[in-house]
Amino acid sequence: MKLLNHRFSTYLKYFTYKNISPKKIKKHLLHLFLVSCCLNIVSCSSFQKETKVERDNLITIDIDPENSTELSKIDSIVESVKIVQLQFIESIAEINKVEKIFQVKDTLVVFDKVMGNVFIYDNNGRYINHIKRGGKQSEFLDPSDVSISNKNTILVLELRRPFIKEYNLDGSYIKTFDRPHSYAEHIENINDFIFLHSPFQPSKANKSHINIIKYSTEGKNIVEIKPVFPFTKELTKNVVLMNINRNFDVLNDTLQYLQSLKDTLYSITSKPEVFAKYYFNYGGKNPSMNDLEKAGNQGANDIINNFVFTGSFSETDKYLFISYSNYGSVLGTLIDKSDSFKPIFNTSYLQYQDFYIPILLSKGYDESTFISVYNNSKGFFQQNSKADQGLDKQNKNPIIFIISLK
Repeated sequence: MKLLNHRFSTYLKYFTYKNISPKKIKKHLLHLFLVSCCLNIVSCSSFQKETKVERDNLITIDIDPENSTELSKIDSIVESVKIVQLQFIESIAEINKVEKIFQVKDTLVVFDKVMGNVFIYDNNGRYINHIKRGGKQSEFLDPSDVSISNKNTILVLELRRPFIKEYNLDGSYIKTFDRPHSYAEHIENINDFIFLHSPFQPSKANKSHINIIKYSTEGKNIVEIKPVFPFTKELTKNVVLMNINRNFDVLNDTLQYLQSLKDTLYSITSKPEVFAKYYFNYGGKNPSMNDLEKAGNQGANDIINNFVFTGSFSETDKYLFISYSNYGSVLGTLIDKSDSFKPIFNTSYLQYQDFYIPILLSKGYDESTFISVYNNSKGFFQQNSKADQGLDKQNKNPIIFIISLK
């Protein structure tokens, strides 16, 4: 108050020197003060209203990680399950592990990050082509991630070189376009834009920015580069962290954020600027800020990835599917949107007739199809003794399940 009186006296002396009436000065200053107060109140109330509306629109889905079953039968909700064995070609390296799989029309695109190859099959598992590492313009050196564009072309992101390679679904090369030299590990095509992003990595100063690099689909220019919420000690209850699904393409979008606002989880939908309408409540098992700070620089990713959530999120017209890890054990939950968003099962494996299917699912080509992968064919045949159906037990390539829901 003393400071305000001092400043008021200073202004009064100044305007008096300019031969302006002190009464007019007081009148104008009072008017200015009232206007500024009104503007401040309006802006604050509108901000609160906007925030409140965003949160009120969220649909809460309660999930109990402790209430899980070893197996869940899915015969009642499944129309059919097609088992596809990916063809093994001796002259081509076998698939080590499916990091991502896409079903595009009648084509399966498989990304093996360990071997650094992209394999292309038809829906029956017949080998079509593969895109491999190499030094030619049509090849890549260090593939970090793969996505499918809105033109149904394959996008391959290089990790150490600032390039994105584009290919047709038959594996033929289209073009290379540059990207910024900033570090990027993941690529996703959403609507008319390509997004590059990197996983959350806190710096030594406990402060980190996540840059989302937004391209046009033509790759000609950068549309936008924006930092997403810095990770700081000051933001103890409103911090956005990035958690990327490293296993499968989910909801045509691996761009997902973990927001520890009151220990809750949010996901980004196909509009990455807007938080999703779903709020997943994991029975209070989400990592808190204290857990993250205790983890230190090296352990934060482990806590995010292993403590509760792996990042899988798929949605069709009727169902939601999420997968997460509960103290290292991967679980999955299928939610019926038409039945008050009621969880149908919470399990690590699905049972269909005589077959056991891993819980990690990704969205298929249409609105009623999911895809699952059994990376270890030998283990699949051991667990599924009745898996004859013309499958080659000597084939070491993964088994693909194309699941059509009713």
